[in-house]
Amino acid sequence: MTGIEPFVDPLAGGLVGILVDTAKKVGGGFAQVVGDRAKAAAALRQYADKYANRYGEVRFLGMRQGIPLEGIYTKVRFLDELSICSLTSLKALEQNYRKTQKQRFQAQKTAGLDSSTIVNENQFLMVLGKPGSGKSTFLRRTGLEALKGEKGSLRHRCIPVLLELKRFNTNEIDLTKAIADELSNFGFPETETFTLKLLEQGKLLLLMDGLDEVPIIHQDAVIGAIQGFVTRYDSNRYIASCRIAAYQSAWNRFQDIELADFDDDQIQQFICNWFQSEANREVQAAERFWESLNDPNNVAAKELAHTPLLLTLLCRIYKHEQKLPSSQATLYRKALDHLLEDWAKEKKLQQDPIYQRFSNEVEKDLLSQIAYQGSVNDQVFFTQEELIEQIKDYLSDIVDKPKYLNGKAILDAISIQQGILIERAEYIFSFSHLAFQEYLTAQYIGRDSSLIRNSLEQNLDNLRWREIFILIAGLLRCGDTFLELMEERLLSYNYLKTPKLRGLAKWVVQAVDDSEEKCRSATKRAAIYVFISIIFDEQRDAGKPHSYRVNHLLNALSPSLFGEIWELGFPVPDINFVAEDGSEIILDDRPVYPDQMNKYLPLIHDKPSLEFACDLVRKFEENKIFRNIDCQGLIFKLEALQDEAPIEISAVYADDEGYRFYINRIRQVWLESLEFQEEWLDLPYEESYALANYLYISELMVRCKEAAIQISREVWQGIEERMLVIMGSEAT
Repeated sequence: MTGIEPFVDPLAGGLVGILVDTAKKVGGGFAQVVGDRAKAAAALRQYADKYANRYGEVRFLGMRQGIPLEGIYTKVRFLDELSICSLTSLKALEQNYRKTQKQRFQAQKTAGLDSSTIVNENQFLMVLGKPGSGKSTFLRRTGLEALKGEKGSLRHRCIPVLLELKRFNTNEIDLTKAIADELSNFGFPETETFTLKLLEQGKLLLLMDGLDEVPIIHQDAVIGAIQGFVTRYDSNRYIASCRIAAYQSAWNRFQDIELADFDDDQIQQFICNWFQSEANREVQAAERFWESLNDPNNVAAKELAHTPLLLTLLCRIYKHEQKLPSSQATLYRKALDHLLEDWAKEKKLQQDPIYQRFSNEVEKDLLSQIAYQGSVNDQVFFTQEELIEQIKDYLSDIVDKPKYLNGKAILDAISIQQGILIERAEYIFSFSHLAFQEYLTAQYIGRDSSLIRNSLEQNLDNLRWREIFILIAGLLRCGDTFLELMEERLLSYNYLKTPKLRGLAKWVVQAVDDSEEKCRSATKRAAIYVFISIIFDEQRDAGKPHSYRVNHLLNALSPSLFGEIWELGFPVPDINFVAEDGSEIILDDRPVYPDQMNKYLPLIHDKPSLEFACDLVRKFEENKIFRNIDCQGLIFKLEALQDEAPIEISAVYADDEGYRFYINRIRQVWLESLEFQEEWLDLPYEESYALANYLYISELMVRCKEAAIQISREVWQGIEERMLVIMGSEAT
């Protein structure tokens, strides 16, 4: 028993009539065995039970028991066009990726049709998808749905037969016999005649799984046999599946459709299905896993979860460990190992001679080299020609390389079977997830200290290398030297070299209470940068890079203090800042003031904002952030000004001289109370950008420290003490 008996119920399904009618036409002993409705129903139940036992469970390597398919199945969705055809040039792919800036590369919209609608409306269907996208599961589940008959969602009454095409390892293909053998294995007598009658009547739903898994030397023969068979018995219904990279040309009469990645709703549904046992429900395992997956710290896992195969891996990890890997490097290593090892064993790929001599370790090394070269060249897409050349160069160093280990054969094996490299358009490839390219790049760099130093020198301030550096920190046994090199490179940039930036940085250091009570000095310095941004910069300089980098840094150093500040209820709506790649600025719908007004308009100027400002000053006093600032005196002055403040500000006040005088009074209160120079507010874009880079690298160092396996307390304490303090040439 599989636990899915309510799902498969042919007795009430309307399929009995098909069997009875066919038995009458077959006659002989077959009619005696299934010639009436009771016998036909018993035969169908036996068939359904055996089908469910064979195809109704999902079992992965390392699992003692399979999981009922219906229990975890999540409705799939389809792309409105094939991804491999939608963008046909390297330039178009690159532009589309840079625009979306996603870890995944699927940018097509999904169609609104569900799987049942697709199956009902297409007699001949080719289901395409990436490795692990759920093609086999979709075919198996469609067969189970067909066995429901009238109680199911499929309109056409057919008996499903699933053929695993990888079993066709000869050029002599007899599909009729293969179907008959499948029916015989599942309990039907005299199946050859029975099979022919079913085919002639159009009563079969033939599910042909894994065209890409047919040995290459037999693929032409198998495709020819299938197409000839479909032409001969064209009143039946057919669904085939194939990995999109292996799909060479469209089949006559077949509608091509591509499985889409899971969206958030599907991910959540899959998780709920996976953790549906009573024990899991009692501890709310699904809810806790979903919450953990959406934690900002687990964004890497969330990206992988859009692929069903990798989501399954994440569910298994969480089930055994009750948490997701805290290290991104560990997560990606497990995901890649799963694709390279477990999935290959599950699909029996090791029988291919390529895999017998081209080991997983050799393949990882090759992929790391490809990933590194791509990252150095700021490249996420690769032409087939350049990949083959890289593979050839790599193979040239392998001793006793077999003749059949050629670049094209290896590229085909990697892209078609494993899904680590994916063909995005004709002869254009990428890693299936940008995260895999970043991880493999980090792995390649992390083995060579000279590469580590060179990468820091060339790319430390490059946002596209951010995750690579974090992953390097997570791969190194000890991260002390790596962080010291990062700090050395940061100082060499001499970002704070202008008089304004030096003056601002010195003021921040002098304004900080040096006591380690409440929070550390580096955190206090970052908090003061945030304070300045809130009080002075955000309304006027929302588009300047430094105005949001300060928030990232404080959140990295002290999420709790950052949360306390923003929980005060900042009364002005959030603004959309510059994108991380600096490509776009989107402003919200606040009133637009004349240019001359902006000069006099700090953010904190109306009654609600002044109330917030007082709360903000109290919060800083509570956390002992400032050293020599009279916080109570400042609060008293701000509260006095509240009586004169309008409830709401609009652009009509811009030309009011009295109002402009009031705004200037508020401004002077801030400047005098903080002993802050007005010139530090007027940072040109270039200086703001330099400050943003300085803050960004400081924040990146914190993230690398968090990712590292081991950092000595002494090393990190020294780095933290020097953080946001002018050092070396910047101090002069």
